[in-house]
Amino acid sequence: MDMEKIPPSASHTRPAGGGASRKSPAQFYPNGGRKARGETLFVDHNGRRAIAGELYGDVFLRRMKDSHFLRRPRAVAVQQSIFDELLRRGCKHIRVLLTDSGGVLETSIERFQRHGFPVNRGFGAQIGLELSYWDTVDAEQGALQL
Repeated sequence: MDMEKIPPSASHTRPAGGGASRKSPAQFYPNGGRKARGETLFVDHNGRRAIAGELYGDVFLRRMKDSHFLRRPRAVAVQQSIFDELLRRGCKHIRVLLTDSGGVLETSIERFQRHGFPVNRGFGAQIGLELSYWDTVDAEQGALQL
């Protein structure tokens, strides 16, 4: 799996968190979404390129459907190549915006490293972290400066 970033000058890039189809409230983005522009990280799987999430300084922001949790154990998984890139770039937190329910989960990279487990269920090498290691962020806490 190769992870790449699109240069800001590319015509097919868009600001992270932009677009009318996003259900995620701006208050859950670092700095409350005010003029925040994350760097979009992509993952390549079976020749298809997909957005893995956005990196806002030391916070990785990922959107996912509520149905995309691992079922056994109940966990959130991140592509191994993305996780390695986050470590290389000094990322400190991972925040997941659940697009169906509007829920928000957050954990530290340190916790992910310590308690994560390898996963490969047909979508390439991933690292999973059980839900018990994630914190729930509510609207009052949403724009925490991390």
